[in-house]
Amino acid sequence: IVSSVGLAGSFLIGLPTGMSVEERRNIWMSARNLEGVEVLPVCDFNALSLLKCQNLLLTESAFEEVQEFETKINGQGGAQ
Repeated sequence: IVSSVGLAGSFLIGLPTGMSVEERRNIWMSARNLEGVEVLPVCDFNALSLLKCQNLLLTESAFEEVQEFETKINGQGGAQ
């Protein structure tokens, strides 16, 4: 899938926090032997994991979760 869209380099695959443990495990098992690929639930993102990757892949629901988090931060006087 990744090569079909012309992406190369390291990847962080972000999964929604609400995804079942079994679903997360299946995705992790599929990606574990791929060089430069890390799989994390969005709730486990940190600065280092984001800085290490060249590409960020998110499911639609994971993207919405990131947007909700950003809205909460901005709503509480965070940087805009």
